[in-house]
Amino acid sequence: MLIVAGTFRFDPDRLDAVVALQGPLMEEVRAEAGCQAYVFSNDTQEPGVQHLFEIWDDEASLAAHARAPHMSTYRDAMQELGALISRKVVRYDVSEAKPL
Repeated sequence: MLIVAGTFRFDPDRLDAVVALQGPLMEEVRAEAGCQAYVFSNDTQEPGVQHLFEIWDDEASLAAHARAPHMSTYRDAMQELGALISRKVVRYDVSEAKPL
């Protein structure tokens, strides 16, 4: 299992446009084989900050996700929007998961 987690900083004045792009993207990604979770979440304490959380079954699923046409479309639209200030995304390889 792989977990991807990240933090994005966007121009707060453009966050509504960012969210409008993400809704359809999340729908498409959640339908991908091997996707257990995929969500962007607005930080309630920091305007313009979003957190990303993903869970993937395996490396092949994550790699296929990165190559999916809707990801290219999303990246191009985000670049055109010009709202991104910074991003930090990391991947965790998980060998075991247990209820907390």
